[in-house]
Amino acid sequence: MALDVIARAASSEAAILRSHALEALQTRPDALAEVACKLLGDPSPGVRFAAAVTIGRKRLDRCTTLLQPLLLDANPSVQAAALFALARLGQRMDLNPLLRLAMSEDPETRSNAFFVLGELRNPSAIPLIEACIGRPLRTVDEVRTRIVELQAAEAMCKMGDYRQYDPIRAALFAPSEQAELIALACQMVGEVNDRGARGSLIGIWNGRGSMERPMEIRLLTGTALVRIGEPNAEPIYLLCLKAIKDPSASIRAQAASTLGWIGGERAADAVAPLLQEADSLVAISASAAYLRATAKPTEALPPIGATDSAARAR
Repeated sequence: MALDVIARAASSEAAILRSHALEALQTRPDALAEVACKLLGDPSPGVRFAAAVTIGRKRLDRCTTLLQPLLLDANPSVQAAALFALARLGQRMDLNPLLRLAMSEDPETRSNAFFVLGELRNPSAIPLIEACIGRPLRTVDEVRTRIVELQAAEAMCKMGDYRQYDPIRAALFAPSEQAELIALACQMVGEVNDRGARGSLIGIWNGRGSMERPMEIRLLTGTALVRIGEPNAEPIYLLCLKAIKDPSASIRAQAASTLGWIGGERAADAVAPLLQEADSLVAISASAAYLRATAKPTEALPPIGATDSAARAR
């Protein structure tokens, strides 16, 4: 049933569901290539970006020829993703355009350029990213600016500059009304496997009274803990059992995602009823979680990432 839900999402009229279909198939590379190749021609730049990043990360070489037109895509973030994917597929590429995009005044373009540079994991790009930090952006939104800065920090972590753990850990303690920053920081902790953040995450998880965080943030914190190897996932599992019955669809979807990272038969059984959810986002999140929870260890491939690459270009 999970694969049926994903197949419907991949052909949905909603771009966000098509993006989630890519995310859901991360542990099923046999089915992923066909969907990713198809979505390279999607009308949504966010979906095209996610598809190109997926192809590069998984080295899906059957999609190589379909990537070439995206080098001239109208959306600069999609161009960056195509450059990344072709380079990962062994093509000789001039990566200088990525340097130009990293200096863009558009926050989305700069953020996505940082993300792609981080995925290439070339330490020689660290000075470039450092030089871009603080350059003017066409935004007065403090959260948007901090997101760009966090993307720079994550990219440099991936390149081996582990001093950049600090700004990511600091973002974990953003105010609850800046949940987007907290969500991104939790995702990044998992992406770069920052085990040194465990104490901070435990502190957030254990907060009570005025320090207690909303359910969604606790779930995101639990996901990060599981991803960095938390030995005692039982409290996280129990919170998920409560959260999958929450009236809020977004909380049910996040609980399903967290269960997917916990993995195993128990988690899969808990997620299974959500595959029939009327809410499409809950159903696709549950499908992704079910496939991840039931994947063999050798199939447990890393995700695209959040707020994800599906949402990095719009």
